[in-house]
Amino acid sequence: EFRRVLFRSSHELIMLYWRMGNMISEKMTSENWGAKVVEQLASDLQKSFPGIAGFSLRNLRYMRQFAEIYPDSNFATAVAKLPWKFANH
Repeated sequence: EFRRVLFRSSHELIMLYWRMGNMISEKMTSENWGAKVVEQLASDLQKSFPGIAGFSLRNLRYMRQFAEIYPDSNFATAVAKLPWKFANH
């Protein structure tokens, strides 16, 4: 049960990152968003969700890159279903 919950939450997080990256990519193309807009978005997200990691400028850039590498959400879904191995730290 725990593994299934963990897998499902990982899948949802990956899809959230893909959707955010896709939105950023589309806005950069259609609305001529520049680096400053994405930087402001990162700042706004961090202020809106204090204590939640993952919305840094660097991560937003990774999300955009991920969405551009896998432009079809079906590919992103396939990536989210890969059997990830969790390392013990």
